[in-house]
Amino acid sequence: MFKLDRTSFSKGKADSMSNNVDYWQNKSPRERLSAAWYLVCCGFRIPHSTSSTLRLDRTVFSCEKK
Repeated sequence: MFKLDRTSFSKGKADSMSNNVDYWQNKSPRERLSAAWYLVCCGFRIPHSTSSTLRLDRTVFSCEKK
């Protein structure tokens, strides 16, 4: 499970802040996708551990032919 390391962040202007591109380019594609999926789960409040078993709730949306 991922944890946010609050000591890694500091306030500053965007011009003076370092770039994370080198960090993420050193990670494998699987690690990058895993981190991205974790952020998606946090954004939509989906449990990260059970996300592979979630199903689409088709009762929420409806489609009508006109």
